[in-house]
Amino acid sequence: MAYDFEYNHDGGTFDWWGAYRRVEDDFRADMGFRPQTGYQQTRGGWSYLRRADAGHWYNRLNSGFGYVHNEEIEGDVLDSFFDCWLNYQGPMRSELNVYGILGRENYRGEEFDRRTVDANAAFWPTGSVLVRLTTAFGEGIDYENGQQGTILNLEPMVYFTLASRFYAMISHEYEQMDVDEGRLYAANVTYSQAAYQFTKRMFLRAIFQYADYEYESELYTAEKEPNQSYFASQLLFSYKLNPQTVFYLGYSDNHFGDANTDLTQFDRTFFAKIGYAWLL
Repeated sequence: MAYDFEYNHDGGTFDWWGAYRRVEDDFRADMGFRPQTGYQQTRGGWSYLRRADAGHWYNRLNSGFGYVHNEEIEGDVLDSFFDCWLNYQGPMRSELNVYGILGRENYRGEEFDRRTVDANAAFWPTGSVLVRLTTAFGEGIDYENGQQGTILNLEPMVYFTLASRFYAMISHEYEQMDVDEGRLYAANVTYSQAAYQFTKRMFLRAIFQYADYEYESELYTAEKEPNQSYFASQLLFSYKLNPQTVFYLGYSDNHFGDANTDLTQFDRTFFAKIGYAWLL
């Protein structure tokens, strides 16, 4: 058996909720997605929403906090945390979203601290340019080695369009994790994409991605290469012959490098595809 009890109050400005879930060990849901059994969950919280007319320094403000507690049927805690959030929307389609967690998580039979903040800010300086910055930082878990760590993630992104035919975006993600003995890893991933719509039937798209990972091998329980890098590219041409038939022509390649090998291409693919939809 599985049970769900939930109460929600929607007051327009103030909302609050409470819920309890229990999923028995031998519960099966063959027709649905249920990745875990043998646990029970208690959660609750409240939120506050405020809207303003056009021309105000904000259009929409939402804040709130909640509590979530998950444990096994036998009583062992899986995770337990308080969370809070602030969401802002304002002029120039600007937005700011901040989400924080304070709690504990059980991993491999040991409890670890979870004290993290996730935030993203975005705005449109013009009608065709979007600028976004996403970040996350705090105390998390090194799941590979089963230890406490401190994580920092930064991801700036720029997206722009020209008329209705061309768009491009570029983003760069940096992430690092520190443990008691020092810097565990640092990762840099750069991603770019551009597309041009020649006509309603025909377009061309290009994607490029470069990734570089640096690991402190001595801090890993399993063998780890100190440096790995990847580069991948893809070109795709598409032509719609009619509403039911689409032709694709493309190219892709992949490169790999490590501490002993320069970035080297290890595969190259040309492909063509025709898709047809039958109407019955």
